[in-house]
Amino acid sequence: SRSKGDFRSRCSSLHEGAPRLLDEITKLLNIEDGQTTPDRKYTLETVACFGSCALAPVLVMNDTVYGRVTPAKVREILQEAE
Repeated sequence: SRSKGDFRSRCSSLHEGAPRLLDEITKLLNIEDGQTTPDRKYTLETVACFGSCALAPVLVMNDTVYGRVTPAKVREILQEAE
């Protein structure tokens, strides 16, 4: 079984804006899709759909859903998780 970080970050990959979010997350955490940070704090996973198109682009951190996420909001979300 694949090891997971304390925070699972899941990003929808199909909606407009999602590639920018994914780029920001990979830049901030220095990991790619499917990887876990060396400190095992974050795991990044992309998914095709969350079933929440009205909130897209969506980022899920563990059980918390963040809608209409921008790259700046990604930075805020990760800072809050620290």
